[in-house]
Amino acid sequence: MLRNKLKKVANNLINVFSFADDSSVSHSHSKSNSSKTSLKLIGTANYFSPEIINLKKTNGEEDFWSLGIVIYYIFTKKLPFNAENVCDIFDNIVNNNIDWDILEATDISPALLELLKGLLNHDFDDRIKDLNTIKSSSYFKGKSLFYMFI
Repeated sequence: MLRNKLKKVANNLINVFSFADDSSVSHSHSKSNSSKTSLKLIGTANYFSPEIINLKKTNGEEDFWSLGIVIYYIFTKKLPFNAENVCDIFDNIVNNNIDWDILEATDISPALLELLKGLLNHDFDDRIKDLNTIKSSSYFKGKSLFYMFI
């Protein structure tokens, strides 16, 4: 059932934004004078958090999820939820299909792996959602943010 819902959302996005490639979408809500709510999605599907895909109200904290995607990509040269089409990307994100073994096979430090797992935690309430938590993580003990990946 969720897969059908995701297919419907993905197909609607592709139809509405025919000028965008199949991985570019985003999300914002607006009300017109007629009091109907419209949905506009702009961005890159691979970086969407589960809450955006599930059309939940967001406040910017979901951007830390995207930071986790970027860090994962830096170390693996792969996007963690990538697939052939937007629907499958959304399905992978919603179902938390992520390959942690690929990261554990790199030279990533255990402290950075722990931080990354906090950023990509599927449970919004348990996910790292603020810079102070990142700065106080064991990865940054005694380090400046300038040296984040060194």
